Amino acid sequence: MSPRWPGCSSGGWRRKATRDEVAALAGTMNDLLVRLRRALARQRAFAADASHELRTPFAVLQGELELARSAGGAGLGLAIAQAIVVAHGGKAVAGNRPEGGAKVSLELPVPVDRPALSER
Repeated sequence: MSPRWPGCSSGGWRRKATRDEVAALAGTMNDLLVRLRRALARQRAFAADASHELRTPFAVLQGELELARSAGGAGLGLAIAQAIVVAHGGKAVAGNRPEGGAKVSLELPVPVDRPALSER
């Protein structure tokens, strides 16, 4: 038998025109190989599409971060500070000052049984 796999139109192998069990098995295997080849092609197409769909939001986010960095920062400082303050039971409030700029207030609880730093 000579293989016809890569360039053949049916995607199978040449086989003699016999009707025994070996010929039936060969036909079944050829059909299996064709289905596997098609499934692999569909999987590769899906992976390429999914990869594109996942990269697009990251590219947008990366562009926004680069723009923020060019303006002097990544714009994450307040969010990080707020997460730390809230994790310690405090409160973070941000707002605009009438004369321009930002106003940030951070409040952290002081345990009653421990004196404040200024009293130590």
